[in-house]
Amino acid sequence: MDNQVWNQVENQKLEFYEHYTGAWNSYWLSFYDYFDEIKIIDDENFRKYRDLNLEGFSIVFFELFVVICKMPSKTNMDNQNRLHSVSEAALQWRDNNNQYYIHGVSFEKDLWEKLVERKLKVKEILKLKNIEQRYIALEYYGFENILTELNAKLIDKSKRGNELYSIKFENFDLRLLKYSCPSTKRTYGSFVKPSIKKADEAMSWKHNMSEDEYALLSIEA
Repeated sequence: MDNQVWNQVENQKLEFYEHYTGAWNSYWLSFYDYFDEIKIIDDENFRKYRDLNLEGFSIVFFELFVVICKMPSKTNMDNQNRLHSVSEAALQWRDNNNQYYIHGVSFEKDLWEKLVERKLKVKEILKLKNIEQRYIALEYYGFENILTELNAKLIDKSKRGNELYSIKFENFDLRLLKYSCPSTKRTYGSFVKPSIKKADEAMSWKHNMSEDEYALLSIEA
């Protein structure tokens, strides 16, 4: 978007009304389209709006104006239907103003390129101000690689397979909980408060439970 236009829009006190993408209203469009075909209704504005829907569009309603644009020329998603690609822009537009996502989290192109090409060090990732970007980047790098690069020290491993690591980062003593999801079989990691000393304590804290409540769980998912 042109900087001048962006500044003008940003300075306005806009009230957001609603947002729709694609043929959200196809059910009633098809209903009235039938009556248009059999000549019971005759409304040129309806036909224009129907045709706009058939082309595919994104529309945002404000109090004083409406913004409409065509749908992206290409969209890449992960298996959870989140915008995602580590090989090209996840959201590609006809004017090449593309957008980059990893598992639903947006990244500026330069940062995205450094991540997918693994040019960032883990310590640099930990300094990212955006918490979602930081977590997705760490997950993408793989927690085994993170533990190795940061010289993490295993301080506790529970019978449930949870592992708690201590990491020295600058002037901080971090705690990283490593655990596996029984349903996906994937390994995950989560930073927990530094005072935690046991892996299951970390897992119960993560899920806002007491250690006794967590100990009573027979199935985890």
